[in-house]
Amino acid sequence: MRADRLARALAAKSETPVGWRWSAPEIKAGFRLPPQPFRAEGAAPGRCVVCGQPVFRLGWHEDLWGAGAPNARAAWHSACVAAWRFWLAPQGARKIVARVQRHRCALTDKRLLKGAEIDHRTPLHEVWRDLRDRPYAELLSYWGLGNLQVVNAPAHAAKSAAEAAARASLRAAARLSDAA
Repeated sequence: MRADRLARALAAKSETPVGWRWSAPEIKAGFRLPPQPFRAEGAAPGRCVVCGQPVFRLGWHEDLWGAGAPNARAAWHSACVAAWRFWLAPQGARKIVARVQRHRCALTDKRLLKGAEIDHRTPLHEVWRDLRDRPYAELLSYWGLGNLQVVNAPAHAAKSAAEAAARASLRAAARLSDAA
């Protein structure tokens, strides 16, 4: 969880590359993958592909050894690796988020059952559809701990079905407007 906060803070220190926009070619793997403005081919050696800051010896974000130059062979901070893994598979945070929620389902306020699941408060497809023009560091917060909740499986299924129905109605409305 500390790595999540540190990676987002380091990304906030970096300026997003000029002209970068979270666009369709970048999400070939799906909108569940966080945006990656610093991962472009030809990225500067010694710069982290997640946050854009210099990477020093042993994957540190600070030059504790006084070498004065980033490690030209490194492309990830240790914290950014941990944060990236967390963003891609947040299920490991279930116990921590459940403790913060006092072991209550975020949707029904009933006691969490054994099969409770991690869910994003703001669905990632909505981030892609409505919020993708926000600054990169702000976008990362939708993958972080602040956007996660633990919900019971039946409530999660109902929420997912409602989201799918809403997306389907948006697509149908778009088809009607295109046909008109």
